[in-house]
Amino acid sequence: MSENDYYIRQKDKLSKSIEKFLKPITPELIDMFGNKEASVVKLKVKNEYDKLIPQFPYIGGDDNKLTSNLVQASWGLALYRVLKEYDIDLYDIGKLIYLSLTRHFNKLPRFIRKIMGRRMFSKSKVIKMKRRAFLSREKKYPYDWVWEVNDGDGINYDLAIDYTECGIVKFFHDQDADELVPYLCNLDYVIFKAFGIELHRTKTLGCGCDCCNFRFIKNGTPREPWPPFFVDTAENVSANKTNQTN
Repeated sequence: MSENDYYIRQKDKLSKSIEKFLKPITPELIDMFGNKEASVVKLKVKNEYDKLIPQFPYIGGDDNKLTSNLVQASWGLALYRVLKEYDIDLYDIGKLIYLSLTRHFNKLPRFIRKIMGRRMFSKSKVIKMKRRAFLSREKKYPYDWVWEVNDGDGINYDLAIDYTECGIVKFFHDQDADELVPYLCNLDYVIFKAFGIELHRTKTLGCGCDCCNFRFIKNGTPREPWPPFFVDTAENVSANKTNQTN
């Protein structure tokens, strides 16, 4: 399969996949628009996603585990595009994306999530991540992630991952959706909370920093992912949303 048609050949499968994203937030869409218009909104989001599929940059296809990150992040991009047409606030769009992912993980049994979290720190998993990170620094694909994996310092964290380039940041910039990226960065807290992992981060590329500096504690206390925390300003977004407490 050539690079140019990798996504095109999977268009039917990808097009159907966005339903996994929209279904968990259908109640909120109905509250916002009513039953009839919510159905229209969902159809518009699906159509918008279909338009994005041919534009996805090739970063290695099935050989790159981060391909799915790019594909799934674009579910949020499609929702963003449509809801902006309805003058929905960015914060509220971000919350819908957060709710969708949170509800997805909440459906998984807790013991499965714990196993997934423990595997991240296994010796074999860390070796594989280091190998993939090393290859990323060849920068074979312009829209790929570039990253580095290091062992914990034995005191403050158990594993460190630093990203100096992000495929989502680059693709969303091309799509004039830079303002949405910090809300997607915040989803990392959703993921690692589900796995029972404490994540610390003082910088993200999505907030204009020079890297994303992930520090993981396997037996720590995961932080609450909402309201979001934008690390470039080191302040909780809820400070500017005093009337939105839920």
